[in-house]
Amino acid sequence: MAFSRNAVAIDLGAHSIKVVDMTVSPAGVHVGRALHVERSELASLGLEPGNAEQLARMLRERLAEARISARGVILGIGGQDCMMRYTRIPPVPAWRLKVIMQYEASEVAEKIGEPLASGYRPLQLAREADEDQTILIGLAKEKPLQDLLDALESAGIVVEKVIPGAIAV
Repeated sequence: MAFSRNAVAIDLGAHSIKVVDMTVSPAGVHVGRALHVERSELASLGLEPGNAEQLARMLRERLAEARISARGVILGIGGQDCMMRYTRIPPVPAWRLKVIMQYEASEVAEKIGEPLASGYRPLQLAREADEDQTILIGLAKEKPLQDLLDALESAGIVVEKVIPGAIAV
């Protein structure tokens, strides 16, 4: 059986909100439905800037109108909500990489003075044959992220993953 997965990606960009309902398979990506909302449009809808609950309710209504599932969402966040860092380290076992990445995240959190949610992924770059590996680290302030996730959940949007917007969709 060929690999095939349906996914709904929501990108909460600085200027617009984009939603894509897609199917990913070895043959490529097929976009079934899409939704686009300009951030400038939100004020005309009576939404307060920065109000996660109002944004979540509006987004849930738009998803329903477009017949896009609100389950298993991959959420892309960007701008002031998250940051990405790259680091290079020698090849290490997975358990050690996890410890190193936890240390990296705690160092940034200490400098910022707030707890951070984090995740990482080793990047497969052609020029890195036997050299150090490049690791991409995504970081987000825990409090604003949790507030957003709680607002989305209370509106009926179930987020499966949160990913930096630059690589989310």
